[in-house]
Amino acid sequence: MFKPFSLVTAENLDVAISAAKQGATVLAGGSDIFVMMHKGVEYPALVDISNLKELQGIQYDENKGLTIGALVTHTELEKNEYINKYYPAISDACRKVASTQVRNKGTIGGNICNASPAADTAGPLLLYDAIVHVQGEEGGRDIAIEDFFTGVKQTSLKTGEIVINVTLRPVSKREGSAYLKLMKRGALEIGIVSTGIRFCIDDHGKCIDARVSLSAVAPTPIRAKAAEIALLGKELNQEAIIQAAELAYEMASPRTWRNSEEWSKDMVREYVKRTAELAITRMEGGN
Repeated sequence: MFKPFSLVTAENLDVAISAAKQGATVLAGGSDIFVMMHKGVEYPALVDISNLKELQGIQYDENKGLTIGALVTHTELEKNEYINKYYPAISDACRKVASTQVRNKGTIGGNICNASPAADTAGPLLLYDAIVHVQGEEGGRDIAIEDFFTGVKQTSLKTGEIVINVTLRPVSKREGSAYLKLMKRGALEIGIVSTGIRFCIDDHGKCIDARVSLSAVAPTPIRAKAAEIALLGKELNQEAIIQAAELAYEMASPRTWRNSEEWSKDMVREYVKRTAELAITRMEGGN
């Protein structure tokens, strides 16, 4: 049974920001908050932003890139033609989010604001150098996704700030990306280890840009920067991928009761290799 709470249904962004500034918890899809409420967690005040049209929609421009409204659901992300074509790691992640019902309600804004170390959309957003655009009483500001997460369930949002949208840069023609999630069951479970990879190569087949993301193996979703640096200037052969996987293994620091630390780190090594193989296949025009 839910504990008593007050609810403000925001008719516009100013109302939502004002309520949040006064301490109300922002409610979008509710797929995280309602679970916690069922567990007995108290939210004295909620502000429902689900009807704000300026937080909805997906737009793609080949010169400017991708803009995702904070209220866009996992299902919308999974099925969007531009995301599937140009940002497939996002589609990979959203297909693995919980159940159909949760994917239909859960939003990208809620997913990153919940700030779980295993947040499914966080890893792909790190791959594409996403920028989170937020609005508060003092105006708007931009936060690099890498700076957005500050700890377990903690973000760099100030009191009263609300995520408006997330933007991703345009992709290049010689680029491939992928995201894989390890679970004990096929669905309805937080990932044990999640890995993301994005490669970009030059006309000679040498890697000129790389991103390696790790989720559920540190207090926040992270980039394995040593692995990224090791890939630069190299052909994406087995030797280079194995080296990157080893460097990602060394960076992982999982703390969980569900598995041993060493087993989780081993899975990081294995899944970085598998994710890299999928990203390379896509870059070469495969499925």
